[in-house]
Amino acid sequence: WMRTCAQTNTDLTLLFWSAADCAALVSARHPSFSTFYDSELKTSIYKADFCRMLVLHAVGGIYLDLDFYCIRPLSPLLSHSLFVAEVCAHRALS
Repeated sequence: WMRTCAQTNTDLTLLFWSAADCAALVSARHPSFSTFYDSELKTSIYKADFCRMLVLHAVGGIYLDLDFYCIRPLSPLLSHSLFVAEVCAHRALS
């Protein structure tokens, strides 16, 4: 799926944030959240959800789950301050 986004969005830089990258971001940019991140967020899913917001705040851009399939370029969305995608089961939006 990620390949479709890379092929459809050659003008954008795609970044993959690992668990280690997220922990480093918390330590470097938001040290006041370190204890919360390390101790209170018990599962990797909770940590990923929290990290997603920190990454968008730190670098901006567009967040996509790994199973997101791109059928059109995403760059027109960058002209908006906020947008939300709808999940449509068993059909593609045209």
